[in-house]
Amino acid sequence: MTSDRIPSSIPFLVLFIVAASFVACSHTPPNANIETAGVSFVHDIVPILESRCLVCHHQANAPNCSGLNLENRQLAFTTGRNSPIIIPGDPDHSPIVTALVASETQPAFMPPVAHRLSDSQLELIKAWIREGAEWPTSSTGTLSRPGS
Repeated sequence: MTSDRIPSSIPFLVLFIVAASFVACSHTPPNANIETAGVSFVHDIVPILESRCLVCHHQANAPNCSGLNLENRQLAFTTGRNSPIIIPGDPDHSPIVTALVASETQPAFMPPVAHRLSDSQLELIKAWIREGAEWPTSSTGTLSRPGS
């Protein structure tokens, strides 16, 4: 004699599998949705610029570094031999991106090897520029060089 009844644990097992699948699929790795999530200047870009660029590109050292000063928006968009280095909406034609992706043998190679950006940092910079390169003019847009 066979039973046509479904064991009482089966519906709970199905519910568990569906819930686990939903949780697993809803997890998004960091920076996976840079395009849709939006890049935060303060949270994403400032740490990169302060730790990788301001080591050299600040007021006291700008004359030694192509005249480029990245301490605030106005200076970042108007100083430097290749000014403007940031072209909002166009990372492919922004000299800053050209320098960041250049190889060590190219003259535009930046930053030096010890301060190279990771792939995810480079993608954040590109996405930020693509999104319009918003840079607050308030105090939140004023950067501090390491150790100052």
